[in-house]
Amino acid sequence: MSINFLGISNQTILGKILRIPLQFIPVTTVMPILQGKLKGKKWIVKSGKLFRNIEF
Repeated sequence: MSINFLGISNQTILGKILRIPLQFIPVTTVMPILQGKLKGKKWIVKSGKLFRNIEF
């Protein structure tokens, strides 16, 4: 049995609590994606934050 993490909104209290441990993962960590369309691909921790301040 697996949990559908996509169904837990980051706007709810539960969603915010579940995401707290993610803040402590080192920036250089590469993790496998376990579910969804990109299952089996790699996720670079905090990669989304790297491009927020870059203007194209």
